[in-house]
Amino acid sequence: MGILNYSSYVHKMEIGLRRNGMHPMAVLLLNSIVTYPSVKNRWGKPYKISRTEARDWYHGAQSIPQGIRDGADNSAVVRGIKQYFEDNVVPEIYSDKEQDVLDGIMELIKDDKNIQKTTRKKLEKLYYDGKTAGFLSVSFLLAIKNENGLFLRPVKKKKTKPLAETADIEEFENLMKQRYKKPDPMTPPKELAEHELTYATELLSAYADAAKVKEMVREDLSAPGYARFSRDFDRQRRFYYMAETILEASKDMLKLKEAECFDKAKGEVFDYIIQTCDSPYDNGYKRLCAVIERAGGTPFSKAIDDMLLNWMGPGEKQGICHMLVNDKQIRWVDDENI
Repeated sequence: MGILNYSSYVHKMEIGLRRNGMHPMAVLLLNSIVTYPSVKNRWGKPYKISRTEARDWYHGAQSIPQGIRDGADNSAVVRGIKQYFEDNVVPEIYSDKEQDVLDGIMELIKDDKNIQKTTRKKLEKLYYDGKTAGFLSVSFLLAIKNENGLFLRPVKKKKTKPLAETADIEEFENLMKQRYKKPDPMTPPKELAEHELTYATELLSAYADAAKVKEMVREDLSAPGYARFSRDFDRQRRFYYMAETILEASKDMLKLKEAECFDKAKGEVFDYIIQTCDSPYDNGYKRLCAVIERAGGTPFSKAIDDMLLNWMGPGEKQGICHMLVNDKQIRWVDDENI
């Protein structure tokens, strides 16, 4: 017998969500409850959802805290959750995947024989009437209240080969790749974020070096004659955010230990581009172009490619260069030219 709980619900939701990492999904869904002042943890403080909790809840290894489950019965939460889903959750679902999400959750509701008849009829009406936000929010409140054991189905033990055997490892990796699709890259905000200031300043120094001016600020990129620098600046920001997207997503994947694997990927890019970076150039812009071009072809080790699920394309590898600039490991303009 299946059961509708947080774990089974979120497994159906991730089919269609744009940001489908375990932690982003937990924050998106549970903020419909934990942001209310009356919903507190056992120490009387507001809930702050950790990555570890999100992972355990996703896998059904840990129950949703009682305070959050009680919050699902809070009258203010019940009154406001439909609007929350309308404003925050539904827009995050790909339109071509929305029906798949609804169908999946409806299957859970049909399988769960513990759902009361009146509640089931209410959910069925919302589903068949096409009330997406209402259906998703009401079923989510119901899911939160149930014990969080994943599907609660007995599993027959099978004789398996040791995990160390190559075939088993490859099978596990293939399953991981099927489970996690490559996330859509984040869109660079119009204004520079604080974490961009270092690499952005270095880019502007490279452009100034090529233009033979003392310094350059972002506003200068709109001046006549600087169009190529303006296009390059936007392109490099896009590369940077492509890399940032994978870094954030990697923190939510079971096989990784936070950013440890991504740090190794940065190390492999550094080793591959450092000779090019240290070569002599007439100006910093030429160095930037040469290094970025080489970085895009970085041949990651199989271990890195497997752990990052082959998500690292040329753009992501080029974006790592700007992370290395942020880390003060490389720069575009020779000290004597500054």
